[in-house]
Formats: sequence, C-alpha cells, structure tokens
Amino acid sequence: MKKLIFAFLFVYSISHAQFIFGGGGNKHTSTNDGTNYSKSQFWLGIKGGVNLSWASVGDKYQVFQPLPNATTFSYDKVYDGIQFPGFQSGIQVIYNFRSFFSIVFEPAYSIQSFAYRNNFKWSSTNPQSGITLEQKNTYSFQYLDFPLYLRIDLFKGNIRPYVMGGMMYSYLTRVSRKSEYTSSDDITGAQNVIENPLPEMSVTNLFIRSNFWYAFGAGVSYDMYRASLNNITSEANRFSNQKINSTGDVLDNIKLKNIEISLYCVFPMKFITSTNYKRVNP
Repeated sequence: MKKLIFAFLFVYSISHAQFIFGGGGNKHTSTNDGTNYSKSQFWLGIKGGVNLSWASVGDKYQVFQPLPNATTFSYDKVYDGIQFPGFQSGIQVIYNFRSFFSIVFEPAYSIQSFAYRNNFKWSSTNPQSGITLEQKNTYSFQYLDFPLYLRIDLFKGNIRPYVMGGMMYSYLTRVSRKSEYTSSDDITGAQNVIENPLPEMSVTNLFIRSNFWYAFGAGVSYDMYRASLNNITSEANRFSNQKINSTGDVLDNIKLKNIEISLYCVFPMKFITSTNYKRVNP
C-alpha cells in the first residue's frame, strides 16, 4: 500500500511550474529545427521548493549486549518513512544548444532528514531489576548541492514532455540530531525516569562530507528523484560520540533518497541582448 501511495505521489504530486519571461521586443514562436547552432539559448533563473527524504539502510550496528543474568533482552531499530518538509533554494542555468537538447546546472542549498526509533528492554529476576528505553532520533542534513543534468525534449511546442537525468555532488555543511525518548530505570528498586540532558546536538563529524547522487525525471510535470551512490556515515567516527553511544544508539550504514518539488522562474538571456531573437523553449 505504501508503494502505491508513493507511486501516486511521484506521478501526480512532484510537479513544478516554470514561468518564462522575455523582454525587449515581441515574443515569437520558435521555428528552430535543431540544426542551427545560432538558435541556441541560455536561461538564468532561481528555484525554490520542498523535498521529501528517507533513509536507505545498509549494514546495521548496535552497542547493546545482553548481560549474563538477563532474563529478558530485546533491541529493535525501526526507520520511519518519508520525512518532510525539507526545502531547497538556489539558481538554475539552462543551455539549449539544440531546440530539443539542453544542459541544466542547478546549484542549491538544501535541508534533508531521516528518522528512526530505538526500542530497548532488559530485565533480570536475580536481582529483580530492569531498564526500558524508547527513543526517536531525527537527523537533519544541510547540503550545498551541485547537480548537472542532461535534458531531452521529446516534442516541440509550448508545452514539451521531456526526459532528464544526471549526476550531483553535495557538500555537507552541518548535521543536527534531535532525540526524543521515554525510559525507566528500576535497578535501584524504584521507577526512575532517565533524563535527556541534550535533546538536540550537532553531530556533523559522524558523517562524511561528500555525497554523490544520481538523479532522473520525466515529462513536463515531474521533477527530480535522487538517490545517494555512497554510504554517508563515517565509518571511522561511528563509535566516537560517547554521549550518543551511552544511550545505546549507534549509526548504521545509510544512503539518502529524496524527492524534490520546486518552483522555477527563468529568464532567456538572448532576449536581453537581441530584440528580434526567436526563442528556443527550455
């Protein structure tokens, strides 16, 4: 059912509107047949919107181990689904060197996130004692994105279906971790709630700075789907944060996935320098 809902959202909801503004003269319908390089066009504009993110989990790790006298021991980590809303903003540069073929560069700043829940329980009858811990952890990533896409328009006209895909490099600037949990400790013979002194902290060093993505989209009303090509967790620093490890939490191998919903406003550059130029639609 979740896959069907996701497919519906992907097909019908991740659309973006693109407004084209021209200045300095009358607007003409393009007669470019794709054979004349003089009909090439640069477009420059801005973008902004929201995105939906989730984690694709690889190898899982934990720090909890049962004690020899444990009568009950359980640990489970469950990842939440799509997290929203994140957002992105930046600029868009399009170059049409044929009427049907374009190169798109979209540097942007983006915020993405994923979340999971830890559930831990330990108890002993000799002596009578136990600990329970239910914890939700949300990680928020701030990236500088540098994507480069190739776009092919399938038909001519004012509204053009297209296919689009490419690669993107992202540089991580900051990661924050928000922790919400309920717990109890009756080892002392009384129900004591374990306090969380740091509900939110910076954990940038637990992740690698570079993230490489592939991306693809299709049609006029669909935007980009992106998926990491590499594990974003730092293997060298996985167990380095004792404040996190002491709560029984440790990062798994994770790749980010993301759907972007953006609004674009682009301007044709040749309209600025030429009043009789016949435009090429991006």
